[in-house]
Formats: sequence, structure tokens, C-alpha cells
Amino acid sequence: MLLAVIMHLSLRPREERGHRSTIPLYLKVPLTLVIVFGIILIKKNLQGFMTFFPMVGVFAAYETRRSLWTTCRQMPVLMMLFSTMMIILRVAQNRLGLGLSLLMGWALLLSILIPLFMSTMKQTRSRQGGSP
Repeated sequence: MLLAVIMHLSLRPREERGHRSTIPLYLKVPLTLVIVFGIILIKKNLQGFMTFFPMVGVFAAYETRRSLWTTCRQMPVLMMLFSTMMIILRVAQNRLGLGLSLLMGWALLLSILIPLFMSTMKQTRSRQGGSP
């Protein structure tokens, strides 16, 4: 967890080339979700879902192919979030049960994610010259 914090603080944002796709984000995200969930819904008919599942990552890879620094810069954030969730589940599950430990894990995960997200948005706005 300490390594993730150090990495997050040391990796500064970079300006990268924009996305190729001109579809607005409010259309792109729902369309991607529909395609991914559609694939998941027909997994029984695919009969080799686990071998097909890595293809779901193609959507993310396509959108981030010109923003690798930005994508990889999020790995320390994922490390912080996942390790926090795993620690809470490991410590609390035997005492509180799965439901309450998951609730506690999500609460702690969100208490880390929201400030990180707000900080990132503030940095992005300041770089773009927008109002905070």
C-alpha cells in the first residue's frame, strides 16, 4: 500500500494525444456497457466464455491506445483500492460475516477513491485553465 501511495504521488500527469473516437462520452460509455453486458448475457451460448472474456478488454485497450501514461498512472490507485478492500475483508469477514465486511470494505474504498478522484479532477481543470 505504501508503494502505491509513493507511486501515485511521484507519477505526474502528462498531456497526451486525444482520443480518435469523436463519439461523446455520454454515448460511448452506455454503448460500451451494452456491448460488454450483452456478451456476458450470451456467455452460455458462447460455450467458451472464459476464452472469449479477454476480448472484453479490447474496448478499453482501443480507447486508451494513445493514452498509455494516463492509463498506467491509475495502477497505483487500483493497488490502493484493492489492497484496502482485501485487508478489510480478511480482517472483518470471520467476525461480521460477508455482507457487513463488504459494506465496510466499500465504505473505506469510496473514502479513498472519492478524494483521489476529486484531486485528479482539480489538477485536470487547473491544467486546462478551467474554473475549479
